[in-house]
Amino acid sequence: MIRGLLSAIVVLSALLSTVALPTPADASAVRCRERISRESAKYAQSIMKALNGCGEFVIKGKNPGPCPDATALATIAKAESRLHARIEKDCGGLDRTCGTPDDTPLSFYNWDLGNCPDLENSGCTNVLNDCADVSTCTQCVSDVAVDQLVGLYADEFIPSAPSSNLNSCQVRINKESLRLFRTRLTTLRKCWRGVSRERHPGPCPEPGDGKAAIKLAKAESKLERNICKVCGGADRECGTADDLLASTIGFAATCPDVAPIGQPSCGAPITDLQGIVDCVRCVSAFKVDCVDGLAVPWGTTYPLGCNP
Repeated sequence: MIRGLLSAIVVLSALLSTVALPTPADASAVRCRERISRESAKYAQSIMKALNGCGEFVIKGKNPGPCPDATALATIAKAESRLHARIEKDCGGLDRTCGTPDDTPLSFYNWDLGNCPDLENSGCTNVLNDCADVSTCTQCVSDVAVDQLVGLYADEFIPSAPSSNLNSCQVRINKESLRLFRTRLTTLRKCWRGVSRERHPGPCPEPGDGKAAIKLAKAESKLERNICKVCGGADRECGTADDLLASTIGFAATCPDVAPIGQPSCGAPITDLQGIVDCVRCVSAFKVDCVDGLAVPWGTTYPLGCNP
């Protein structure tokens, strides 16, 4: 009886030795990398919402500007503090403090890059020694991405009378840009979480979880539909004679020459409403791809176009 029990224990031990159970180091690395992805997405969404909200009040004539105003600055400061604190919590070891000996090593979650890889030569190049530097890097790239995206349209809008058709159109472009930005970041973050937990293969969005690409396509269609409904005249469609003109709305004359992953360049003259829609959709995708790609070096390489 005892001999049989010992034999069973030996067999069970042998079986367990063949199972790739996660080590404490593996578990800490997974927690850390998922925290970085989650918090950098939340930070970018928070500052985009703050600047977008400030911009909406300016468009509606309820705030003289400029943005960010005091309310937006307070929101951004809170988001910055949360970003650093939460990354420290899951990447800073038992003491939850970055820069101490028990940090999860950068190499465990593929952040041993030397320097922050920057965004369009904007100066996000801090040295990466510990998880605090990772927070600084993701914060810098998010700040630049959001500032450039908001500046693409909000800085160019022609002053308009509150509640007029033109004013409503400008407000709608502002709202839909925020919606697309946040939806794209959330969708990609969820997809990468599944890759991190080995639920499905990467990269994201394709092949990803089989859902992300579909969600992104729907979000882009919604952007166009909602902008055209408000800015497209009586027929609520883009590309017809009663559209509001791009020059009337106020928008950059040329869309920036950047390209989302796997897509052609956004660069093109903007002469009509459809050009505005296409530019917002394309540049939003590019900025999100950079913010998202930076946050998951364990799952993909930082897109070359983000810092040519």
